Amino acid sequence: MPDMRYLRLALSIFGMCSVAAMVAGCAHTTQFASMPDQSKAVENPAKARIYLVRTAKVFGDGVGIQFYMTGSGSVGAFGENSSRFVGEIGPGHYLCWEVTPGIIKLNLVQGDPKSAVELKVDAGQTWYLRAYIRAGLIAPKAAIDVVPEAEGKALLKRCKPPNT
Repeated sequence: MPDMRYLRLALSIFGMCSVAAMVAGCAHTTQFASMPDQSKAVENPAKARIYLVRTAKVFGDGVGIQFYMTGSGSVGAFGENSSRFVGEIGPGHYLCWEVTPGIIKLNLVQGDPKSAVELKVDAGQTWYLRAYIRAGLIAPKAAIDVVPEAEGKALLKRCKPPNT
């Protein structure tokens, strides 16, 4: 039977390494669509602004959520199936971009394929979306919600812009 001191030492080292991995393993945030001027409500009045916010949570912090967009005025790097890669968002950050009016669909790359949002955007509008990781039966899944303006602005104050 192993000496209990060695077992406690091994468990302590494992616990410290686990905490270090959780802190160091935070997901990054990258935006491929152009970031509009944040001092203006909408930089181009002929477009609509979209904010995608992900507040910091303990669950799923090490997992980045990738977003693709299809539809009118899609922006970002080219993806699959006529979609554009807007970016990847980690906890405590936001993405912001502007699109031409029309119907757009924002899709999650990971998670439930039914977890997407479709918006009919008009010129001059601002949309606030919240991205988060929810528990899944087998694995965590990404989700997205449209939030009211007041809630969106409050969430935005708690988050940072994308990493450059």
